[in-house]
Amino acid sequence: MKALNKLLLLVAVGYTAVFGAAVEKSEHPVSEKISVQLQWLHQFQFAGYYMAKEKGFYAEEGLDVELRETETGLNSVDEVLSGRADYGVGRTSLLLEKMRGKPLVMMGAVFQHSPLVLLVRKDSGIRTVKDLKGKRVMMTGDAVISAPILAMLQSRGILQKDIILQQHSFNIRDLIDGKVDAMASYLSNEPFAMEKASVPYHVIHPNDYGFDFYEGIFFTDEEEIKEHPGRARGFYRATLKGWRYAFDHIDETVGVILKKYNTQHKSRESLRFEGEMLKKLSEERGASLGEIDPDRLHRLSDIYLLLGLAEDYRPVDGILYDVSAGQEEVEFTLAERRWLKEHPVLKIGVDTGWPPFEFLDENGEYRGMAAEYMQLIEKKLGVRLEADKNLSWEGVMQAMRNKELDLYACIVSSPRRLEFLNFTSPYLDFPMVLIADEETLFIGSMKELKGRVVVVVRGHVTEEIMRVHYPEVTVVTARNAEEALKMVAYGQAQVYIGNIATASYCIQKSGLTNLKVVGETPYRYRMAMAARNELPELAGILQKALDSITQEEREAIYRRWINLPYEPKTDYSLLWKSLLGFVLVLGAVLYWLQRLRREVFRRKVAEAALRQLNENLEVEVCHQVEQLRAKDALLVRQTRMAQMGEMIGIIAHQLKQPVSTLSIMAQDLVEAYYYKELDEAYLKEFDEGTQGLIQ
Repeated sequence: MKALNKLLLLVAVGYTAVFGAAVEKSEHPVSEKISVQLQWLHQFQFAGYYMAKEKGFYAEEGLDVELRETETGLNSVDEVLSGRADYGVGRTSLLLEKMRGKPLVMMGAVFQHSPLVLLVRKDSGIRTVKDLKGKRVMMTGDAVISAPILAMLQSRGILQKDIILQQHSFNIRDLIDGKVDAMASYLSNEPFAMEKASVPYHVIHPNDYGFDFYEGIFFTDEEEIKEHPGRARGFYRATLKGWRYAFDHIDETVGVILKKYNTQHKSRESLRFEGEMLKKLSEERGASLGEIDPDRLHRLSDIYLLLGLAEDYRPVDGILYDVSAGQEEVEFTLAERRWLKEHPVLKIGVDTGWPPFEFLDENGEYRGMAAEYMQLIEKKLGVRLEADKNLSWEGVMQAMRNKELDLYACIVSSPRRLEFLNFTSPYLDFPMVLIADEETLFIGSMKELKGRVVVVVRGHVTEEIMRVHYPEVTVVTARNAEEALKMVAYGQAQVYIGNIATASYCIQKSGLTNLKVVGETPYRYRMAMAARNELPELAGILQKALDSITQEEREAIYRRWINLPYEPKTDYSLLWKSLLGFVLVLGAVLYWLQRLRREVFRRKVAEAALRQLNENLEVEVCHQVEQLRAKDALLVRQTRMAQMGEMIGIIAHQLKQPVSTLSIMAQDLVEAYYYKELDEAYLKEFDEGTQGLIQ
């Protein structure tokens, strides 16, 4: 018995050793099968899902993903809600479905702008929406799909009756050959065909008219989030990682599509064109990949209401995915754990003069909002993070290029920085404002900066924006925000451009009482963490750790620093009350302007609908009058025919007797002739008889 126990023990130990070694060597956990319903046929529009699958990003999260093309009549929302698919890809109309009470959850929007536009030939003379009146417009009859175009048309008073609507053939030759005047198209597809055919074209974009819809939204339902939170997080992370890879390696991605996913038989050139265009649409607005703005969703819900696609307003709370919900610890893969074990110390590049985000206090300690986030990240990663405190921001940038640093704690993404850095999603977000002296009037747009001296912090993203997009503006630089604000306060520059949190902090600390906010730029400081691209694993690890920070932890950091009290030598409370009052008034004005725009648009739509109703009513009344007139004429004709028939009957009755008599007399005449009785006396008698009939 003891011998048997020893044998079983040896077998168990051996099995455990072998099995344990197999698990240790395995890079990925056991795969869990899930399905994703795409919204169209395979093309670059879904490249991120292909690359997440092909590069093993889904496998790293323990997912075996099936990607399904669409079929005729198939709807990705129905597939997910019915349970036939676990995840789906859709458009902004998911918001409309949520307003109708469907339990959908938007996880991320790959494209910040919808590529849906109206395409016209350049020689058509059509340049604006108003030029489309009376023209042949080809688009799908589905109002939900065409919502951006319909909203754009109606905002300029163009109703369906004002255009010649043609059912979409999805054949660009119809536009090239002049069979239609305008065609609903995707910027990433049809323009390529126009260029190949050497036909100049013009684009009418709903975004230019204020109707800025999302596209490429990956989503699921509430049950999936509740029942499989870990799986949902894994799918979310791997999908965004796949899209980052696809956009960073377009040529490689095109090769994968040509080899495995080219069911539409597209050319390499057309797929590359599509990839480059979609990359632009994903990067615009300065948003991070996959970001969805809740305020923007509320504005889009108003558009659906005005178009009559939603019956009434319903809150869209709960539609956005919270990746940190229900997560107690970071879910690292075995490979990521091994990487962290091999890199126990990571060197951070920091900006020591950028309060309240990161700076050195009077004791030389690294402090600020970013510093507190890094403390949380350090605990979650189980490594030591060392901040280099001795470098200027220019020195930090150069050290990163020299591979002397591993990551940035707080940095804004830009096209130039994307060349050598991999970014996480933003974790701090503040508006970029204009600061000037108290004599300066409100600056309504960036164009008004022409002729002024503008100061920005050297090496910050504001310098890149100004030099690239506003070369006509005179730009000078300062070492940090405090120095830049002093240049404005002392008249060495006229306007400072920076984020409002840093400006407020430095103004309060330095007592610059003659400065105020004079305007807001179209840009925002969306600050993220970033790792140099030679360490591709690190960006994903940072993102996972960042995602695991709860909303409560984020809000606590925000409150500690944005509301941090200072005790300056002089009481500048009046300045801050004035500044706060200005910001509140400015906010109220902007809010009511937005409300006014919505009300004007609402009334325009209502007036257009009323005009159409009146016109339809007038047409219907005319039609009914014509029908009544036709019926009256028919009745008159029928009455006259009846009267005529009655008269003919009377006449026939009156003629019947003399005609009968004449018939008898004629017969008698024939018989008289036959019997030789036709003499002069007979004829005289016959004549007298007929004379009586005539009288």
